[in-house]
Amino acid sequence: MLDNLISDLEKFMGVSLIQEETKEGISYSLTLEDGKEIILAEKDTTIFLFTKLCHFTETSIPSPEDFYMFAGKANHPFVAGDVTISLSPDEKFLTLTMLIDYEVNYKMFLDLLEDFANAVSYWEKELKTKLEVDK
Repeated sequence: MLDNLISDLEKFMGVSLIQEETKEGISYSLTLEDGKEIILAEKDTTIFLFTKLCHFTETSIPSPEDFYMFAGKANHPFVAGDVTISLSPDEKFLTLTMLIDYEVNYKMFLDLLEDFANAVSYWEKELKTKLEVDK
């Protein structure tokens, strides 16, 4: 299913996404105009969108409590919508993810991908103002 959506997306955008095969399956990399990379992959019955927002260290935050308050507010459904801010498994990056229903049509997929790209831009700006983070 994702292969068909990617093929349509490549035709629409006039680009070729980078395909990578890992032990988890096939993923695609889309690089935005600002250089930010979005990874698209199939996970169970969903399409998984992922990007690294910024490097993260404990010295990036005034206090752990401030960070947890920020993350809690940022991940509230009324603020974040369908995206989630979290730490990467190695705890070196703040990440943004979105899950999309596997049965989505191309138009809805394109709209959600655009929403995700807009969320990436928004949260990068917010993080720079709220936390002392590097890109």
